[in-house]
Amino acid sequence: TMQAVFNFRNEYPAVTADMAIDLLDLQALKFMDTELKFTGDVYADVLSTNPNYPNGLLSVRSPFLTSNGKTYMFDSVYINSTPEDSIQHIDVNVANIVNAKLTGKIPLLQMGNALLAHVNQYYTLSDTVSNAPLAYDMNLSGTLAYHRLFRQVVPELRPFDTVRFYSIINPGALNIGITAPRIRYGTMSLDTFSFSAIEQDRSLVYVAGLNRFAQGSIQFYNSSLSGYLRNDSIASFLNLTDREGVDQFGLGVVTAITPQNDIVLQLQRGLKLNYDDWAVDPNNSIVLGGPKGLFIRNLSLTQGDQLISANSRDTSYNSPLHVDIRNFSLLNLTKMISKDTILADGRLFVNGDLDMRDSFPRITSNIRIDSLYVMGSDLGDLGAEVHNENAYSYSANATLKGHGNDLSIVGTYFMKPVNNNELDFKATFNAFSLKSIEGLTFGNLRNSSGVLRGDLDIKGTVASPSISGQLKTDSLKTTLAMFNTYMSMPSETIRFNEGKGLYFDRFKIYDQYGKLATLTGSLNTKNFTEYTLDMTLKANEWQAMNSTSKDNESIYVKMFISADLALHGNMTAPAI
Repeated sequence: TMQAVFNFRNEYPAVTADMAIDLLDLQALKFMDTELKFTGDVYADVLSTNPNYPNGLLSVRSPFLTSNGKTYMFDSVYINSTPEDSIQHIDVNVANIVNAKLTGKIPLLQMGNALLAHVNQYYTLSDTVSNAPLAYDMNLSGTLAYHRLFRQVVPELRPFDTVRFYSIINPGALNIGITAPRIRYGTMSLDTFSFSAIEQDRSLVYVAGLNRFAQGSIQFYNSSLSGYLRNDSIASFLNLTDREGVDQFGLGVVTAITPQNDIVLQLQRGLKLNYDDWAVDPNNSIVLGGPKGLFIRNLSLTQGDQLISANSRDTSYNSPLHVDIRNFSLLNLTKMISKDTILADGRLFVNGDLDMRDSFPRITSNIRIDSLYVMGSDLGDLGAEVHNENAYSYSANATLKGHGNDLSIVGTYFMKPVNNNELDFKATFNAFSLKSIEGLTFGNLRNSSGVLRGDLDIKGTVASPSISGQLKTDSLKTTLAMFNTYMSMPSETIRFNEGKGLYFDRFKIYDQYGKLATLTGSLNTKNFTEYTLDMTLKANEWQAMNSTSKDNESIYVKMFISADLALHGNMTAPAI
């Protein structure tokens, strides 16, 4: 039902309306491509619809929205505007989520221009025209509160304390800010976030601060991003500290726009990686010319015997670029992710060239990581040569040697599949030490020894690789840590059937007493992440568990099995 009165006597019409909307289907009315339905009571008592100075009350009571089969219930929405002598007085309550108040002498349609007029004094935004009024003042303040609606729309967002924001703008000043006590989204936590921007010393100065950031093992404390806008340049300085308040990472960049509309980035002094100060060549520049291309000059970062440098041959766009990295410690990066656990370490060397003068980027590079260490395991020295002769294929030759490993992989990756293959690689396992990858199993294997040997052909796609060949165990021994189960596989074969998965032909596994368990059959997979079983397991007094409470607090027992089992279906829930 609807009752409405429109008065057109003045320049801007007046409206009085009282509507009970049982169903408004915007998709059926061709306003939306997807489902969006509205139900609610709308009341309006608007004396003037002047878009710059509206005068009246608008309320939406008991609103419901239905989208993509889900219905969302809101609290009521109220907007009350009572301007007086061109001075705004607007109060807004959006479903008890957003509460805001606007006062001051400024036309509503000029609010964006007023903000742009301030920003353009320090950094000209392209494709914008700001015609702010000569005299104005604006004071906007408000809050954002958690609402039960968020549980439907953003279920991983946890309840949070009230977020507050403000903005004070007049021809002589700009002052905006926001504070958020604590935000938790899934496993990510932000504690006491704040942002402010203010005009000061012929600059627009900004500061963003965060008392604590946590995402899994990544944690930073009392961190900040600060800087200023001045003379068509933006300066940004990032500082991350540890739990004790010691600076751990720091980065400063100044971004400027040239008269040719090129964007120029220049790294500043104060670079810090994993507590160490790095020297930065003050004459460095990275010039981004949009469709014209880019070039880099004098980018050189040094710390002791560590070096990162990049330099174009000359200052023409897309001039051949040479990259040189020497003795760079991976801890500089991995310590940012995890402070308590060494995820990876090693010394990185890169000697590479990038030529973008052709219709595609041409890459020639030699990459080496000496003494690669991952999750508690020493893997050896990793080397790779990568190059391309066209835009659609990249050739690589990689090796891993040391700590019992001697393997290589050679072949080509196709951006456009050739004979339905993105991959065409041959992997040679002269020796692949099980001990060297214990860390990658996150502690599930321990006391490992022996190696895998063999050859594999890898084709198919990245999402669905097709692997053929075989790997043979050579004195392979390990222990399943959870159940303290010892397993020995002296000389067994794992076959890879192209496009199907793995096949075991009477694959023998001995326990610590020499008792035997035998696997025969297939482990089927199309992507090597999801598996189905089609095999048999035979065992005679074979020790499947030998755990104590130290190994497993939930299950600790000595278990011997004699069995003749058929295993089928999904690997995580097989039918036996």
